[in-house]
Amino acid sequence: MLKNVCIGLCLFYCFNVNGQLINNMPVKKRFDSLELVKVSPQYNESDYLALMKSKAFIHELLNNDTWPGDHLTQEQNLATLINDLNQFDAGENFTFHIFDASDQIIGCIYITPTIVNKNDIQFSSFYWLVPEYQDPTKAAALRYSVTQWLLKMDGVTSVNFPFNE
Repeated sequence: MLKNVCIGLCLFYCFNVNGQLINNMPVKKRFDSLELVKVSPQYNESDYLALMKSKAFIHELLNNDTWPGDHLTQEQNLATLINDLNQFDAGENFTFHIFDASDQIIGCIYITPTIVNKNDIQFSSFYWLVPEYQDPTKAAALRYSVTQWLLKMDGVTSVNFPFNE
């Protein structure tokens, strides 16, 4: 796995939204027993399995049952991952796979920046987790870690999780 090749090496992408440089978004970030890794089509099969296991959780969080749908295919999921990757590279939105300590995908997190000005950048985030990680304590630890990490970036004034709080 590419993930294993990059252990200890954190590469950075400069991103630009609405013509304003925000900061550097890493392609991976480790928090205790979890690691965020930039979305990649190479993880399609694992992502798809985790996504479908989490379907009820996602429907409850989003208060709808349209995504992921019952008939979502791996090919459709792959197209979504490619779109998420393109948005990451363009600096529009930042999707990360969430890996546990055993290198299994246990969810995804979506981070969307809003720039008021260069000194007022706000992030809105949403994540889903497989059932065995939906424990409120684990979820709170993930939100806390991501919030603290993003708030350390230049100009970031707020991080919220409107669907996960």
